[in-house]
Amino acid sequence: MDHSTEHHKNVLLKLCRICGKRAQTNKEIKTNRPAELAVTYSDRIWSYYHVGVTNYDENRHPNKICTVCYKRLTNFENGGKCEITYQRAYQIKAFKTLIHWHFENRRQNKECETCELYAYQIIHGGQTTLLKFLDQKRKAKGKI
Repeated sequence: MDHSTEHHKNVLLKLCRICGKRAQTNKEIKTNRPAELAVTYSDRIWSYYHVGVTNYDENRHPNKICTVCYKRLTNFENGGKCEITYQRAYQIKAFKTLIHWHFENRRQNKECETCELYAYQIIHGGQTTLLKFLDQKRKAKGKI
């Protein structure tokens, strides 16, 4: 696996800042539909997820949000009952993901978990969130 900073930056450009999924699906890439930039919706993201996205570091944070997270924002603004009901659960998940972005586990001889997540998503279709990936990784370590 490539441990370079450039590879890591390229990986971050392809992930969602809120959930850690791939920001664009293959269909969106083929139709040249760009992913939404997180900073553009910083007020909405703060009001729904309680996550500040204005502090952007290209070495730590993805700068885009996926279609699912964007749809949650728009549904919440339009008074979607489901989004209001589950808002707290999504806030907790987004906060846990945010902690991971801030306390990135990059050491000299250790694989970056963000880059590992992206490699895992390539194999498994890109639908695994960051927290789900980390849980699966912990379970696998426990079994060995």
